[in-house]
Amino acid sequence: QPGVEDCGDNAWGIANCADFYEWNARTQLTTWNPTPKDASQIPGGPIDYASKHWNGLIADYYAARVQLITEQAIKDAKAGTTLNGTAVKKIEATHAYTWTTALNKYPETPTGDAIATSEKLL
Repeated sequence: QPGVEDCGDNAWGIANCADFYEWNARTQLTTWNPTPKDASQIPGGPIDYASKHWNGLIADYYAARVQLITEQAIKDAKAGTTLNGTAVKKIEATHAYTWTTALNKYPETPTGDAIATSEKLL
């Protein structure tokens, strides 16, 4: 009987079960359908359907995605062209693949002072 350390064969070549479950959770929260490496766009599906304000998603996924698309928009504006939709789709796919296949860990308990941070926003 396989244990947590052995997921056996799966389509994405992730042998360690903990890593497979991590990838699966990240995929469900972001692109829903897996985004292959070097994809030209995220496969169809309810993108951001299961989005949450979970640890790592805001800074490392959503904010980073906005930053990457903003950089493309600035590049296109400087060139005097409209936003390159094809480039944006590729940026989104590359970012999605990178984030969903990452194995970085996030704290399981809150950090910082939520009340102080909220007061600064007012």
